[in-house]
Amino acid sequence: MEQLRGCVLGRLLGQLADGEWHSRARLIAECRCARATLYRAVAGLRQRGLAVKTATGGGGYRLSAGYEPLDALQIAECGVVPLENIKIFFRPASTNELAMAHRLIVPGKPGLVLGECQIAGRGRAGRAWSSPLGGLYLSLVADLGPLTAPLHALGVAVAVALVKALRREGLPVSLKWPNDILLEGSKVAGILAELRGDPRGGCRVVVGVGLNCFAAPRERPAAPGYAIVPMSYRDGGVGVVSPWPAVAVRGVGRNRLGVVVSQAIAHALQAAVEARLGGLLAEWADFDALQGEMVRVSAPGGDVVGVAAGIDMQGRLLLRGERGLERFSSAEVRLRSGL
Repeated sequence: MEQLRGCVLGRLLGQLADGEWHSRARLIAECRCARATLYRAVAGLRQRGLAVKTATGGGGYRLSAGYEPLDALQIAECGVVPLENIKIFFRPASTNELAMAHRLIVPGKPGLVLGECQIAGRGRAGRAWSSPLGGLYLSLVADLGPLTAPLHALGVAVAVALVKALRREGLPVSLKWPNDILLEGSKVAGILAELRGDPRGGCRVVVGVGLNCFAAPRERPAAPGYAIVPMSYRDGGVGVVSPWPAVAVRGVGRNRLGVVVSQAIAHALQAAVEARLGGLLAEWADFDALQGEMVRVSAPGGDVVGVAAGIDMQGRLLLRGERGLERFSSAEVRLRSGL
């Protein structure tokens, strides 16, 4: 929990992570702060969506569901990323930005950057990605040789690998092109793939994943399962309240999800190097939430309406419309009903 020790907010979260009651006096001592600072930190955790309970009479606090801090040792056990190449931060601006500049201690192996939350998370096209405490935000970085497919195809393949992995953990997720992960119609995860260098030669690839999850350690051991939980928080603790449709995951820990996501990304990256992306792309149809639906595609050349017909072996969206079968490598897609 080293990442939690750098500020009062993090130290408080570390103390309350066990879900037990803690006296105000003990928290002031452990967090090394004044009473007024402790009050502000408690308010800060609440503003970020965590349910901090106050004891009768105001003498102590408890985080009712508990909290599972990210743990590099647990994540390294998956064997994908060596411990020396894993970095965990409390409130980074963006894990993708840090990963792109990450110095790999063990060369030839990927690196991993994770954040307990993000204060400037990014999605596709520079959009902000809401990143409150409790979610999973990580970026895997690898220095690769020539890639055998374009970057957008890699992002699509990562999405397929991730959906397969999450389904094995009991989450019946589906895909919305190009790489949105849906659960019961709500977007619960997104993927951002970025590249620096020449994809025909040596290049650095970063794949970031943001998963809106909320693991409840105190409920384990419980039967694996999930629930959609409407949550809200204030961006940065001070901004406008933002909706956050989260997945409450039972029986699967947050660090376990970190392992699952890392393995899925690494699998897709290896396939990209070995010219095996086609196998993953061919499985898209098994999870496609838009197949056969009437959709509106917003592309640089304008909007086009048609029936979604899956993807091709380059990861491009296939759309059957008035102009016949069209292919899109970069666009926004919505159901005609407004999804």
